[in-house]
Amino acid sequence: MALFTSKEERLRKEKEYVRKIFPLGIEQRELALAALRPHISPRINDAEILYAFIVAKQKYLDADNDIRDAEAYMKKTGGFTGDEKRRILTLIKLDAGAENLSDYPGAESII
Repeated sequence: MALFTSKEERLRKEKEYVRKIFPLGIEQRELALAALRPHISPRINDAEILYAFIVAKQKYLDADNDIRDAEAYMKKTGGFTGDEKRRILTLIKLDAGAENLSDYPGAESII
């Protein structure tokens, strides 16, 4: 294992990771934020929302679509209310079922 990775290798891994989290493309990230934003306090910025969503989704995917690891992560995550955490987890489950961008759940789907 190399101590340092090349810029190309780093970019390749980053692209793979983004593809894993947002298989429908970067537009999926924007749709996820648009679905969550109306349900999250304005004191929490977009970057914090996306970070919580991405980390929880990573845990969900790593556990073969078992939500328990994502739930455990969200329980430890500060700054969000219980209802906000529930909505993030709900979107993660709905997100997994979206086959294309037109199927992506909107804010009204995560009530």
